[in-house]
Amino acid sequence: MRLLNSAEPVLYEDVLEFGNYLGVKLPEDYVEFIVNANGGTPEPDMLYDFYDEVSEQENTSVIRRFFSFFPNVECEKNNIKFIYNVMRREKTIPVDMIPIADDPTGNVICISLSSNDYGAVYFLNHEFEDSDTGYLMKSKITDSFKVFIEKLYPDE
Repeated sequence: MRLLNSAEPVLYEDVLEFGNYLGVKLPEDYVEFIVNANGGTPEPDMLYDFYDEVSEQENTSVIRRFFSFFPNVECEKNNIKFIYNVMRREKTIPVDMIPIADDPTGNVICISLSSNDYGAVYFLNHEFEDSDTGYLMKSKITDSFKVFIEKLYPDE
């Protein structure tokens, strides 16, 4: 998988500082991805399968883009920090999830920073909210970012 339109390279320390901003240590596999690739659009289109908790059936989605990290820019539309802050302000994600990618229909892929499922990757359905929390409904894709990347396959 190649990534087109990736952002400028960032330093490992800058990504760790973002974790400090969130008050957590970011998963190492994801930090390495940002340092080495810094987001972008997969070429070819990359798909992944998961069990959709909303529809209660197997589902497939595509990565539209991986969000990038811009340490010194606050309002870049593909900036992880900006998207995180917008989603927190709108109360669509809990404080212990960070958005890492999206699909063409507006669903978001997030990594959990919670102690009970740290590093797990989730699909967040933008059309459905949890009636108790108001957060977007989530479906677990994998236990780690590394496994998520390994699970991606090309759309043919």
